[in-house]
Amino acid sequence: MTSVMPSLVQTEKAYNLSQQHVFVLSFPAAIAPNKIQLTQILRANGLHPIKINVVNLPTKVKVRGSKRRIKLQKRPVKFYVKLQPGEVLDEKKLTEIFPKTN
Repeated sequence: MTSVMPSLVQTEKAYNLSQQHVFVLSFPAAIAPNKIQLTQILRANGLHPIKINVVNLPTKVKVRGSKRRIKLQKRPVKFYVKLQPGEVLDEKKLTEIFPKTN
């Protein structure tokens, strides 16, 4: 799997879920891991996920140009990761787990 930097979703819903130890990650659809791979990555870095839910957002249909060409826009895959109480997944921890590669 290609190493990619996921992002923490910064919304009011995600903030409220983080109070319950559920963190929302967003990966590009083309290189998103599955539940098992994400669990292995998190466990290898000292986190203990209790539950992981995956949300595959549907593609958007975009109409472009004067000839009305249709283009499908891929959307990211969101992971809801529930960690054990006391464990935190923040931007600093994400950069340690998923280093940026050029």
